[in-house]
Amino acid sequence: MPMRSPKMKNLRMQINRSITALTLAAAFMLAGCGPHPRFANVNAPGNAAESNETRPRRPQIEVDIESMRTADFIYVYVFRRKDGAVLDADDRGFLNEQKPPEINRVKLSDEGRAVIFGSNFPLPEPQMTTLRERFAFEDLSRPRPQPPPNADANANNQG
Repeated sequence: MPMRSPKMKNLRMQINRSITALTLAAAFMLAGCGPHPRFANVNAPGNAAESNETRPRRPQIEVDIESMRTADFIYVYVFRRKDGAVLDADDRGFLNEQKPPEINRVKLSDEGRAVIFGSNFPLPEPQMTTLRERFAFEDLSRPRPQPPPNADANANNQG
C-alpha cells in the first residue's frame, strides 16, 4: 500500500468537505423552494366555488353577441318570437328559408329563444321585411359612418 502524503490527505478532506457542503446547501435550497401559500391554495376545492359565486355570470346571449362582434361582423341581427317563447322547428325553418347566403354565421341563443345573424353584408330588404313581420327584431350592427360630403359639390358651390 503506497504511502499518502499529508498534502494529498488534506486535499482529499477539503474535497470531501466541499462536496458535503454543496450537498447540504442544495438540500436546503430545494427544501425552501415551494409555492407561495397564496398560490398553493388557488385550486383548492373551496376556493373554486367561492370565485365562481362571486363573479356574476353574463347571460349567454350577451356572450354570443360579443362573439359576433369579436368576429368583426358589421351587421348583427337578433330575431325572437314576438311572444318571447322558445323558437320551434317551424320558426327555425322559416328563418333558414329567409336567410340569404350572404349571412356568415347563425347562432341559436338565449336557451332557444333567439337567433343571431352575423354578416358583413346587410340583410336584403325583402327578407328583412318578411322576418320583421313574424319576429321581434333587434339590430345590433356597428354604427355606419356618414359618407364625407362630396368634394366636387363643395368646389362647385365655391366657384
